[in-house]
Amino acid sequence: MGYQIMTNQMVKIFNADTGKEVERDMNADELKQWQTDQDDLAAKNDQIAKDEKAKAELLVKLGITANEARLLIG
Repeated sequence: MGYQIMTNQMVKIFNADTGKEVERDMNADELKQWQTDQDDLAAKNDQIAKDEKAKAELLVKLGITANEARLLIG
C-alpha cells in the first residue's frame, strides 16, 4: 500500500495558555498515521456491515424479527 502526500490534511494545535491556535499541514509521519487510522476505520466499518448483514440473514432464516430475537436472549 502506497501513501500519497495530501496537502489538504491539516493539524490544529490550540495552546490553552496563550489562547492561540495554529493550523498547519500534516507532516509525513502524521499523514502516514492518519492514513493508517482511516484504513483501520474502513476495515472496522466493513466488518460491522458484514456482521449486520449476517444477523439480518439469520433472522430471516429463523423467521423472527429483531425484537423477537432480543426477547429470546434478554
